[in-house]
Amino acid sequence: MVKSLAVVEKPSSSLLKHIICCYLRLSENQRACEILRISLPDTFRDGTFGKCFHEDPTTKQKLQQLIHNVSERNKMTAVQAGGLDHMVANQTRIL
Repeated sequence: MVKSLAVVEKPSSSLLKHIICCYLRLSENQRACEILRISLPDTFRDGTFGKCFHEDPTTKQKLQQLIHNVSERNKMTAVQAGGLDHMVANQTRIL
């Protein structure tokens, strides 16, 4: 759905706002955030919808918070898991 909004000349800012709010809410859950880190649409990160936010700075802030949450959770998950060293150790044992 987000990709289809990206190709429209003037996407619905109301629909975009609701989609971003849903993703933001999901990003508050650790397991969902891990999935969002992988599957968050690139159009949110590459500024495709930047022109839509001139009218609505609140939605722009929510999008920035979403991107921050996803990237912060990524760092926190790696730290909580002991970094990436445990993955390398597991690979060594398998080989």
